[in-house]
Amino acid sequence: KWKAGSLITLPYFIPDFPPEAITSMIHFLPLTVLLLNLVFGPLCFFLLVAILNFTAVLFGGGNGLNRLGAVLGYGHFPFLFATAGIILTHCSFPNVTGMLILLAFLWSLSLKIVGLKQVYSFSWWMAVLVYFMPAISFLVAIVLFLLLAIVFLIPLIMQSTDVSSLLFIYVWTAKKQVYN
Repeated sequence: KWKAGSLITLPYFIPDFPPEAITSMIHFLPLTVLLLNLVFGPLCFFLLVAILNFTAVLFGGGNGLNRLGAVLGYGHFPFLFATAGIILTHCSFPNVTGMLILLAFLWSLSLKIVGLKQVYSFSWWMAVLVYFMPAISFLVAIVLFLLLAIVFLIPLIMQSTDVSSLLFIYVWTAKKQVYN
């Protein structure tokens, strides 16, 4: 039976660990997430700044690396209100968190795009394109990789299973049964 907060099914998935070890690991999960964010958060931020600066320079923007870092840093400010929404949800206001997170995301997105426009003197559409170009390029690369994998793997699968001969045998036996 399922009980709130129980870990009855986890030992079945991980048979080598006793349930006490699993529950103690789960108790340290928030601390682990906090430490990972403290270590890898700045690295991800610097990587995002470098990628957006590289994209902006490719689209004809000047050198604005320091100002872009400040803009993207200040662009995360609206997410403090999402934290307030989580606190309000625990107090007495249900279903406020999702709406506040959506508003904070849209506000943060608009701050970052306006910042790109100001730092590199882009038009609105160019700033939007520069902001979303790394994500668009990544998605296009994944789609191309999947298409190439399909193009090269399907002949190998067809050859290894010899589907054409199996299909021929199936059709031959079906015709043979019809004529008999």
